[in-house]
Amino acid sequence: MSVPLSPRWSEPLRAVALGGAVVLVLGLWIYPVTSGGESPAGPIKNDAAHYLAMARGSLADAPAPFAFRIGVPLLARILPVDPEVTFRWVTWGSLALVCALTYLLGRRLGYASAPMALAVVAGGTTPAWVYQFENPYLTDGIGLLAVTASLSAWIAGAFGLALVLLVAGPVFRETVAVTGALWLRDRPRWRGVVALVASALVLAAVRKLPGIPPAPGLLESAAHVMNRKGLVRIFGDALGGWHALWFLAAAGLYLAPPERRRQLVLPLALLLLSASGFSLIALNTQRMFLFAFPVMVLLLAEVFEPLWREWPRLLGAFLVLLVLSVPLWSPAWPLGLVLSKAQKLRLAYGGVLLIAAVPLIRLALRSCGTEPARR
Repeated sequence: MSVPLSPRWSEPLRAVALGGAVVLVLGLWIYPVTSGGESPAGPIKNDAAHYLAMARGSLADAPAPFAFRIGVPLLARILPVDPEVTFRWVTWGSLALVCALTYLLGRRLGYASAPMALAVVAGGTTPAWVYQFENPYLTDGIGLLAVTASLSAWIAGAFGLALVLLVAGPVFRETVAVTGALWLRDRPRWRGVVALVASALVLAAVRKLPGIPPAPGLLESAAHVMNRKGLVRIFGDALGGWHALWFLAAAGLYLAPPERRRQLVLPLALLLLSASGFSLIALNTQRMFLFAFPVMVLLLAEVFEPLWREWPRLLGAFLVLLVLSVPLWSPAWPLGLVLSKAQKLRLAYGGVLLIAAVPLIRLALRSCGTEPARR
């Protein structure tokens, strides 16, 4: 006879199962074409090569800002496995926990379990997310975990936990530091000051470690990126990172009840502003907007809730479209096509997703009425 799970444990176990399923499906599908340092996109290079050089040699073997993110390379030195294996498992484990924490955060905010789980799955189909499985030798996954955990701590009012994350997180990825500003909104505001100062001190201390190269000037880095990409391509890459889901998230922000909207709009603004700033000095724009994942998924759940209640088949069809799009964002497919043709296919399918999203938004608006506060 089966023993029912305690309510205290059923939700966390559901969250862990959801995160594990999302990560394992993508990881096991993409792993065969990215293992051994090779992929359809070529050998490990650029950012990943810098991090692996830090893990195998000296922290000074990578230029700034990569040399400032010492957490995972140091962990890779300690563990008795190849650094590539460490990076892969850190990335996979971090992303699974991101899914679990985002689901639990949504449940804490009052979202129903099914729409929240579907929103997590939808977020896991985006190009920004899929890229983490193509190139797991980065610090994005554990950085996103720090951001998600810090946001969860703020929602829960757990300043002590948030402070630990804001001190430890920047050695893995500096993006988590922006979440310290969330505490400036709430009283007592000294907590926000302490959080920001603590993160700033850690970032400054890492830069003073022996052998760490100096950071390049921001204007110099921005000029390099602008010469390589230009504002139009930067904007296009940012839009492509979440494609049609940007519009669903915007509808979710409109539909959210006032109290919930007040909780989400500040972290969304901080994470999007941070991503926009990093996009001016980073060549891979889509990765920068990955850090908005927890808030974007919560806003998707806002739209998915009324659709799940009244039009579950339409919502299911849209999720099937999202899942079918996953191979398009990976270099594992379409094999044999030149890059320009692959880009045209991605653009065309992105248009299909946008067209499919429009009636979903209209139905969600109709279901909830024109005034979000009436819900």
